[in-house]
Amino acid sequence: MSHKIIKATPEDNKILSDLCFEIYPQTFSYLWHDEGKWYMETMYNPDKMLQELEDKNSEFYFLTINDEPRGYLKLNHSFKDEPESFEIERIYIDQNFTGQGYGNILLNFGIEIARLMERKTVYLKVMASGIGTIKFYEKNGFEAIGSELLPYELLKSELRTINTMKKIL
Repeated sequence: MSHKIIKATPEDNKILSDLCFEIYPQTFSYLWHDEGKWYMETMYNPDKMLQELEDKNSEFYFLTINDEPRGYLKLNHSFKDEPESFEIERIYIDQNFTGQGYGNILLNFGIEIARLMERKTVYLKVMASGIGTIKFYEKNGFEAIGSELLPYELLKSELRTINTMKKIL
């Protein structure tokens, strides 16, 4: 299977929205009382995706496999108020293609962009219940530095914890 990483543009908002609605529940529906419907409709609708795609401090990249979008990466040029920081906000991959190295490809792509921007630290957040994902990031040099509870009412209370991880470049 051939893959490419292609930068998304604001005109891709509907494609990105559709991809989110397809991929998000594969991994995260267990967190929600409504299987994530409210969250997806709020955070991944085409208008919200357009707003995010137009943000000059963020970049989106599609992972295409055989010329079809099967995942994406969202990068932020800084994290909180740290000017020399960078954030990998989302790495989403269709579960039909997980375990094939695409997560590493997207993670390394994001880290390379951080290096090209001369950032010193890369941050990301990961759900505390995602043990396998946490181990993946640790294997790639990230360390946990804190956690917080997400405020969404429809999240199951025992699954609201999200961890912040960082890697020094």
